[in-house]
Amino acid sequence: MNIAFIDYTASMQALDIYLSGCLPPHCPGCHNPELWDFNVGHPYFEGLKHIQKNIDSGLVANVMIMGGEPLHQNLEQLQELLMFIYSKRPVIWLFTRHQLIEVPESIKQYCDYIKTGPYRKNFSDEQPVYYGMTLASANQCIWHSSEFRG
Repeated sequence: MNIAFIDYTASMQALDIYLSGCLPPHCPGCHNPELWDFNVGHPYFEGLKHIQKNIDSGLVANVMIMGGEPLHQNLEQLQELLMFIYSKRPVIWLFTRHQLIEVPESIKQYCDYIKTGPYRKNFSDEQPVYYGMTLASANQCIWHSSEFRG
């Protein structure tokens, strides 16, 4: 599993972690087609010190895991990354094109929020807001952990 890049969004106090790799079919109008290739970036474990340094800075309240497609990664490695971040206690957001039922329990257990649904260009005029976040298309949804943890 590769991390394509890591960015910081001050308005959300969020560390954005972009994973590379997404299997077809791709969402028409995808915002990150350059991240479809699984070989972009560096192995995730090389970024752990950078992630830790950012979280430990006190400026990070949220960590956003996106891509590419997080659920198309090696799920054991994704779980390891999530466990590492979870141990640092920021709020974890996972962005996937898949539906909530398709997210493995081993991944859900570390997430506070999960954004589901593929980007649909023809649904982009109406942008819903969930938990203070505006989504790209009306077919998408954000789920809080209280809705998917037993």
